[in-house]
Amino acid sequence: MGTADHINTAEPVSTVTYEPLDRHTSAMWHGLPVPKAARYGLVAGCAAAILYASVLDPTAGVPGDGVPGVPTGAGGTAHVHVLAYAVLTALLAHARLAADRRTLLVAAVLATLYGAGIELLQGRLPYRTMAVSDVVLNAIGAAVGAAGWWVLAPLFGATRAADAERSG
Repeated sequence: MGTADHINTAEPVSTVTYEPLDRHTSAMWHGLPVPKAARYGLVAGCAAAILYASVLDPTAGVPGDGVPGVPTGAGGTAHVHVLAYAVLTALLAHARLAADRRTLLVAAVLATLYGAGIELLQGRLPYRTMAVSDVVLNAIGAAVGAAGWWVLAPLFGATRAADAERSG
């Protein structure tokens, strides 16, 4: 008697049913609601971290010409600017639980203006420099964050409809 004789092919092998990924993932995130205060707390924390990193003296406590291996200037930190302002913009939109055009535009403009304000502050610090190229990078990051949030918003229970945003 071979092993094939013991296999019963009349019964189903598995009783697992599969739902579309978007319904399953959406339900998973909907089961873990983030309170409004916590969402705005994330925005404040991100903004504070950006401000802290932006006004920090990069050469404080380091002998020589600066921190070894850490590039400075817009060319060396471009990815940091884009990432930081993408996250800030996405968190601003997440705080509203909306992804309509108006919310995304307002979030991107606020993040960009915040970055411009920080650049003005850096111009007043003797150990930092103000650069228009950094503001441009911040705006690019804000646009990336808005686009990223638009894609991810339904996974977090956010809506893309403008009127649904106002009711929450």
